[in-house]
Amino acid sequence: MRASRVSASYGAKVGVAESGRFGGTCVNVGCIPKKLFSYAAHWREDFHLAAAYGWTVGEPKFDWQTLLRNKDKEIARISGVTRVAEADKRDGKVGYEIESEQGHDVRRDLARVKTLLRQKNG
Repeated sequence: MRASRVSASYGAKVGVAESGRFGGTCVNVGCIPKKLFSYAAHWREDFHLAAAYGWTVGEPKFDWQTLLRNKDKEIARISGVTRVAEADKRDGKVGYEIESEQGHDVRRDLARVKTLLRQKNG
């Protein structure tokens, strides 16, 4: 999504096809959740190491449900950037166009994209 927005801001004609939620696999179920879980896994050790640097900390306690809720919030926030970009376009704040439609019929959707491009390109 970021690459498409940056490219479009330079005038490139860009298309993004998502079969599900905005952001695709990386944002929704791949890179971002993995990084958040990895960061969470390292904190326990960091709490113990902190004592060697003069910090006084209590015994660490982990709450899996809190991590899951916060992971979901972060994914929603990142996915929401696209929605903000759509709102900015409607308000005339960005210099590129965003066409957003949901669908799952690849052949029909591809035909729709081609039609939209022909309409916009004359």
